Amino acid sequence: MLMNRNQGFTLLEVLIAVLILGVGLLGMAKLQTAGLQNTYSANLRTIATQMAYEMTDRIRANKAGFKTPSYNNPTIGAVSDCTSIDCSTDAMAQYDIDQWNTALANNLVGGQGVVCRDNTPNDGADDNSDGTLSSTEMACDDVTSSGMGADIYVVKIWWQDERGTPGAFRRFVIPFVP
Repeated sequence: MLMNRNQGFTLLEVLIAVLILGVGLLGMAKLQTAGLQNTYSANLRTIATQMAYEMTDRIRANKAGFKTPSYNNPTIGAVSDCTSIDCSTDAMAQYDIDQWNTALANNLVGGQGVVCRDNTPNDGADDNSDGTLSSTEMACDDVTSSGMGADIYVVKIWWQDERGTPGAFRRFVIPFVP
């Protein structure tokens, strides 16, 4: 009588199948983690975009403050609460910038922003790697290119994103004319 040697799986075949299944599950977990990270980064960029457009709307609402030019890279001092009192155009601009920077800090990790005239808007970085941006690191040159017109400003927003280099800033820039 002949014995049939193919009567089932051997232990080796089961171990190989479990190994392949384990590698596949690890790959799926890695894809899920990458997807969550990218979703988080996209959410931060969406917030930065919304905050940039919010600032342009604030400036359009205070066109006189834009023309003085109170919004061009201002130094924020004591700020009046312009929701409860009538403010001058300069005070309203200071209030807008202060409220906007507070919202940036609350909604974005390390969020900071500036509104300025800038001939080279896609620059500015944390050069000394201290986790904040000084006015010189924001790289506003107060020049508008002759081909773009005199009333073009940029809104620059920086934030830290865990997806990139730790401590490095991401940047969103939008030019606008009120």
